[in-house]
Amino acid sequence: MTNSELNSNTATPALSDIPAMPIMDHSEVNDTTPYFANSNLQGTNTVTKSDSIAPNSDIMDVDHEEPGEKLTTADIEDPEQSRLQILDEIDAKLDLMEDTRLEMVPLLLDIVEQVKTGEISIKDVDNVCGRIRLRLNKLREDRSVVKSELENINSQFRCSERPDIVRLLRRLHRSRNTMAANLGDIKSLSPLQGVYPVAPLAGEPGFWSTNPVTKFLSSVSQTITEHRNSLDLVNPGIMENINKEVSKDVFLSLYQFTGLKADINKTFAMNPVFQIAHSFAIGSKLPSYSFTSIIANDQALVQGTIDNEFSLTGRLNYSWDKHIVSKVSLQLAEGQPPMCQLEHEYNANDFSLTLKALNPDFTGPKYNGLLIGSLMQSITSKLSLGMETVYNAMDPNGPAQAAISLAGRYNAGDWIASAQLQAQGAIVASFWRKVASNLEAGLETTIQASQQPVMSESMMMPVIQTTVEANTVLGAKYEFRQSIYRGQLETNGDVSFMLEHRVLPTIGLVFNGSVNQFKNTSKLGCGIQIETAGNEEIMMMQNGMVDQNGNPIQGVPQA
Repeated sequence: MTNSELNSNTATPALSDIPAMPIMDHSEVNDTTPYFANSNLQGTNTVTKSDSIAPNSDIMDVDHEEPGEKLTTADIEDPEQSRLQILDEIDAKLDLMEDTRLEMVPLLLDIVEQVKTGEISIKDVDNVCGRIRLRLNKLREDRSVVKSELENINSQFRCSERPDIVRLLRRLHRSRNTMAANLGDIKSLSPLQGVYPVAPLAGEPGFWSTNPVTKFLSSVSQTITEHRNSLDLVNPGIMENINKEVSKDVFLSLYQFTGLKADINKTFAMNPVFQIAHSFAIGSKLPSYSFTSIIANDQALVQGTIDNEFSLTGRLNYSWDKHIVSKVSLQLAEGQPPMCQLEHEYNANDFSLTLKALNPDFTGPKYNGLLIGSLMQSITSKLSLGMETVYNAMDPNGPAQAAISLAGRYNAGDWIASAQLQAQGAIVASFWRKVASNLEAGLETTIQASQQPVMSESMMMPVIQTTVEANTVLGAKYEFRQSIYRGQLETNGDVSFMLEHRVLPTIGLVFNGSVNQFKNTSKLGCGIQIETAGNEEIMMMQNGMVDQNGNPIQGVPQA
């Protein structure tokens, strides 16, 4: 590279000529480690100093004398030699600064190219840019030192207009423009090349800003976004959990069983979680034996269950990020058709969108299966509304059916009310309240309107008659220090209770029962839960002696 090319700044290295920058292991980088890990970038850039300092005899100016002063030849040569020596040192510093600057140019271009192609992650860009900023700050400090030295020479020797001083000042001014790099723009580049349009330069109008249609839509979208952010809305949750505080937390309908039941769980690891479970049941509708294995971490969960009849159930949950979750459920049982359910959730700041597909089949001339789409949107910080659409095409020989359900939820903090208008003609209303710190109560009413054929005595033929059925469930949940008690009462006459008692940190007992005086029926179930550990650390964690990080818990006696 010649001196004219450096001064004109017209030569730009081609991206294809730049060697790929290796990703540095920043954990091994210390203050003595050279920054440029690429050996091709070290010492390959030289600067030809065609404008270097001429011999002393060519630039010595001894004709300038102050009036009234008589200087000898020795008095003139000594200060001049000192000045030229200082200028040589300044020129060497500028050469070093120029070499460093030339090394950084291809490196920055290489980083930009790797970000565009996705070869380097944003986290690595942050680390690399942090090291580059240190070099830029060092260059700025060196420039300030050189500037101060030139000012001292001007004040000491009064030679600000000499050619060598003017040349150094110009070099110093040119180096100023190379130290204002905005490294933050590198992270804004898209890792997928060609997916997003290239942003126009500053002050240059682009297609999206000049097109009247997109400009109007962008303005409307920005206004709506600003208004939604000003409302301080929260995520309302998915529509499936619109009344989970009542149906899943307070009521015991999902946990009831009859007969005897025993669960033995063993945990082998905590990060990721690896756990197996053996379940035994007698005198109930549950399988006599089932084996379950679970592997989970912060991003994914895999669970599989097989019973004594070789019925297989599998579940996979994967979190793409904090907003997007995908779920897959499979079930294979002898004598029953296989079942497959695909589910995808998107949880935004103020709404939740869920898409489900049950036994989807795209191989035929038309779609067969069940599609469910639901949306829950927060209207205010407490009120949220939702809608669910069901498309049923399970029967390949019959016509498809569609139905729409509406829902609303109001969360006041210590109490929650919800209502659903289902497509089958049912109205479900629920109410949950936090009575005390350890006491919760819930109420749910279901009104079902249906049409049933009734035999007419006069016409001797069936007649369609509309019937309305209603049922109300009242339940409560009380949490003791080592026990949880649930009880509920239904208008159809069922009275149920459930008690979960923790005998030891690793042993728990479960009792539940129900009685219906109107139907003269009763049910009773007893169960035991045993948790074992695969190693001593997990055993101490299960006994409450250490936390998840292995640190001892204060106030707990250590073995």
